[in-house]
Amino acid sequence: MNGPATAGGPWLDRSRILTGPLCLFDIVLGGSAVFFPQLYLSLLQPHAQRDCNYLLGRAGMVWLGYAVVQGLAFFRRHSFPEWLVVVAILRLIEVPADLLYVQTADGLGKFGVFGLYFAPAFNLVAGLLLVTWYRRFRRALA
Repeated sequence: MNGPATAGGPWLDRSRILTGPLCLFDIVLGGSAVFFPQLYLSLLQPHAQRDCNYLLGRAGMVWLGYAVVQGLAFFRRHSFPEWLVVVAILRLIEVPADLLYVQTADGLGKFGVFGLYFAPAFNLVAGLLLVTWYRRFRRALA
C-alpha cells in the first residue's frame, strides 16, 4: 500500500493485536447477551436476584456495535486510522462502567467478579495504547 498511512504503518499494524481480538470478544459477549441471555447470566451472574434480561439485551447490542467499530479499525486502519481513536474512546468509556457494574450487580459468580475486576484495567491499558499508537503514527507523518 502506498500513501500517507504507510509512513506510520508499524504503529497502525500494531493496533491489530488489540482491535482483532476485541472485535471477536465483543461478538461473543454481545451475541451471548442478546441471543443466549441465560447462558451469559449463568456464567457471570449465576446468583442474580433480579431479572435483568431487558438490560442485558441492550448491553449486548452495544457490545455488538463495539464489535463493528473494532472491525472497522482492524480492516480500515490504513485508509482511516482515526478508527483507532474511536475504539480507544469506547474502551475508556468501559472503565468506569465496569467498576460501577461490579459494585452494584447482584449475584455475580467467580467468573463475573474476575472479569469485572480485570476488564477495567485491561480497557484502560488498551485505550491508552491505541491513543499512543495513533499519536505516534501522526508524528511519523509530520
